[in-house]
Amino acid sequence: MTLPSNHQNAEILFHRLEQSLEANVALRCVYQDHMLEYIKKEQVEIAPSEEGIIDEFYLPHHAVKKEKTRGNQMGDLLWILL
Repeated sequence: MTLPSNHQNAEILFHRLEQSLEANVALRCVYQDHMLEYIKKEQVEIAPSEEGIIDEFYLPHHAVKKEKTRGNQMGDLLWILL
C-alpha cells in the first residue's frame, strides 16, 4: 500500500512548530534534546533538503507541554513529543 504525499501539510505543520519553538526557549531546548536523542538512536532521520522531493509521506509531530498534577497540587511540567 502506498500512502499519498503529505509534503504540503507537513511543511505547514513544520513552520508552525518552528514558530512555537522560537517563542518558547524552554520548549525549544527540550525539543532539540529529544530530537537529537531520536536521531542518535536512529528512530528518526533528517529529511532530505533537496527541492522536488514531494512524493514521500512525512509523519508529522508536535511538542505538547502538560502540567502533571499530584492530587490537587500542581507538580512538574511534562513534555510530550508527538
